Amino acid sequence: MTRISAGMFALYIAASFGSGFTSENQDASGNPSLVPQKLPLGKKIDVRVESALELEIITEDDKGTITRQLAVARSDSYMQESAPGDILRITCVSAKVQQSGTNRSPESKELDMQGQTYLVTRTAVGRTIQAEDGSPPSPEAAGVGAWEEVVRLLPPDGVEVKEGAAWSVDGGELMGLISVPDLPQARGRFNVQVESLTEGRATLLFSGSLEGRTPKGYASTLAVNQGRMVFDTSSGRPVSLSVTGSVEAAKDVTKKIYRPNEMVEEEEKIGTVRIKSRKLEVKVEFR
Repeated sequence: MTRISAGMFALYIAASFGSGFTSENQDASGNPSLVPQKLPLGKKIDVRVESALELEIITEDDKGTITRQLAVARSDSYMQESAPGDILRITCVSAKVQQSGTNRSPESKELDMQGQTYLVTRTAVGRTIQAEDGSPPSPEAAGVGAWEEVVRLLPPDGVEVKEGAAWSVDGGELMGLISVPDLPQARGRFNVQVESLTEGRATLLFSGSLEGRTPKGYASTLAVNQGRMVFDTSSGRPVSLSVTGSVEAAKDVTKKIYRPNEMVEEEEKIGTVRIKSRKLEVKVEFR
């Protein structure tokens, strides 16, 4: 029997919260207001993202168990500006990735998206992205502009912004922040709380999880154990973001069995593939 090939389970971290927002300094009660606004035309901001992911991939079949390691560190820098028609023009200034793992030499390279400019449009039904020349984005650029989903974490109407205030949001609406690729109709919720309000800055803590199944059959769970966003209440712009969490995924591997006496073809399980993270971290700065 041929041993099952687990392949490379790619996890894209698009946790870079964009800073293209302004807000009123205070609400009617005198508390800070965190109401997002669109980035003014011509305004430019820099977004820098550092992420680290370490995975353990376990393959089991009738020949035994194989465990492999994969480590990926990625560093991206973007310049974002607002264009007419509610379009964001985002240029990837730099994008570098380092990879290492079982039976593979450490590798460091620049991604093809470096130097490319993308046009991102966010609507009520989702986010669309294309290269400035009209071509679709490469897989490595699929998360460009996803940081605009930061508005999903801000307090809904009726929540008084003060230390200790808490609320929850639909986790499925936050797929653009931290997502496993091809995880449609994710389920889950995120809890958000105001940790502090001091010197014109609000610090928000958030945690929660997303669950779903990829088209390739992986039942996946992504958990944010601790997320922290610092938000400038005077300018309405995020200052920094940090996230620590974990991801787990599993699927049965099957093969088709033909039973001539019954004239049927059936799927028979021959093994499993399990993936779990040993490290998942993201740090973002806005300048």
